[in-house]
Amino acid sequence: MDDGWSGTAVPGAADGSGGAAWASRVDRHDLMFAEITEELVVAARLGDGDLVLDVGCGAGATALAAARRVGSGSVVGADISAPLLAVAAERARDAGAANVRFENADVQVHRLPAAGFDVVLSRFGMTFPEDPGRAWANVARTLRPGGRLAFSCFHDLASSEYLVLLRSAVATVLGDRDVPELDGPDESGPAFLAEPDGIRGFLAAAGFADVEVVDSAATFWMGHEPDDAAEFVLGMVPARALLETLTPGERSAVRTALTALLSSRASADGVRLGAGTWTVTARHAEHDHGSDFVATTSRLRSAAAGRWTT
Repeated sequence: MDDGWSGTAVPGAADGSGGAAWASRVDRHDLMFAEITEELVVAARLGDGDLVLDVGCGAGATALAAARRVGSGSVVGADISAPLLAVAAERARDAGAANVRFENADVQVHRLPAAGFDVVLSRFGMTFPEDPGRAWANVARTLRPGGRLAFSCFHDLASSEYLVLLRSAVATVLGDRDVPELDGPDESGPAFLAEPDGIRGFLAAAGFADVEVVDSAATFWMGHEPDDAAEFVLGMVPARALLETLTPGERSAVRTALTALLSSRASADGVRLGAGTWTVTARHAEHDHGSDFVATTSRLRSAAAGRWTT
């Protein structure tokens, strides 16, 4: 695949915060996000011959789904986590997917090929950049004029039902005591993309048109049974950070309370919870608003800090 990729990895990018822990449960996370993945690749309207960049590709589920749809085209998956990229590459080999490859790259600073892709995808991968303005400007630069963007993002951290139920379980155990705050990201995290008007605004500033922000009907599959789902939830990063503030007895009680709450969500298909996500699509216009966009995203980022709630 000759897509003009620079091939220059970012120093230190191989570490990827949390990548090793994520890689240890990658199959479970893929089941959790399966509906989001399918919804995203459908929204991108992929076709034969498309050149696709998957930003924050993780272990490759979205990139591989895209590769199956582009035929003679190709897919590059980019991520900063070496453990996840190793899993992605192994999956591609096992699937015989010759039209996909994976790069260790931080899209905030990586020299992406100018107008090198027809489509940019991201399943939550554009949610946590340290410098959102720079990252999104770089993404806009790498899309050809008229190219398509499709990404998923959270309304905000607290809108995901698994965290709503977790906090409810903790509140049940703690009674009148204040529930500890979730260890959420700073203003560049999910709250940065929490509002449709904000999403439309910064994409317009980046030179995108025909922006659509759809409230996703997708769910998160959390486990086969309530107890299985509770164990999975309690092993996720926001939950682990919250539980560290509790005593061992309180943590055990939280698990019992959470299992009871998840029982009401159980079905023959397992335990499914509301995802609380947007699916966003847009078309890259021919003009470049890069410098204006960086300033706009800086303002939006500051405004998002005031919306962050748990």
